[in-house]
Amino acid sequence: MDLRFDDKVVLVTGASSGIGRAVALAFGASGAKTAVNCFRHREAAEETAGAIRQAGGAAIVCPADVTDRAAVEQMVAQVNAELGPIDVLVNNAGAGLRLCPLVEMSDEHWDRVMAVNLRSAFLCCRAVAPQMIGRSSGVIVNISSVVAHHGGGPGELAYTTAKGGLSAFTRGLARELSKYHIRANTVAPGPTDTPFHEGVRTRQALESIVGRIPLGRLGLADDMTGAVLFLASDAAGYITGQSIEVNGGFWLV
Repeated sequence: MDLRFDDKVVLVTGASSGIGRAVALAFGASGAKTAVNCFRHREAAEETAGAIRQAGGAAIVCPADVTDRAAVEQMVAQVNAELGPIDVLVNNAGAGLRLCPLVEMSDEHWDRVMAVNLRSAFLCCRAVAPQMIGRSSGVIVNISSVVAHHGGGPGELAYTTAKGGLSAFTRGLARELSKYHIRANTVAPGPTDTPFHEGVRTRQALESIVGRIPLGRLGLADDMTGAVLFLASDAAGYITGQSIEVNGGFWLV
């Protein structure tokens, strides 16, 4: 199976750490010219891009708040100018912010979770779609979550809703863009040992989930890269509107 992306331009949002970083590194190692998006963590994004370049690949850093329309459009313009038209968009940026029960949830908390996890994907897809439509080719991979299917745990209502919306958004994208030969799919990680959980749950709480995972461990960022690269590749050329669940069997429990 050929998962090479030589001369392809790939934009990965939220790529300064965790799953986004692992995905960006994997694309870089597979020959892609990789745009590494970040918001606050510029130094970490530079490390990601630097690791790709050190291994012989091409990479740039694209700082942008992907919840802001003007910033997203500027980011896409930067990628076009420095690397070329975007062939693959990976919408990875997301956050749970903190656990918050419904009766304690502020409007601001709800709106921010929706913005980071759902609006960001909408803005990035809208900014990139015209060039993909013009070339009649392109791939979008959105990073959802197992919570989109099982409803999440206590305090995760906003995050669960946003990720469920992202999954529905992706299926709608697949229907709308298929006539332009653009594919859209999701990868839905389960509990993954990344900095994503810092400030949301304790290490003990994260480890307590292991007993509910049939494969007996938390996921790692690198566990997600194979599914993302597969869906972005020509090997998945007849796959659109689908979700690959990468959760060690967690959603079976």
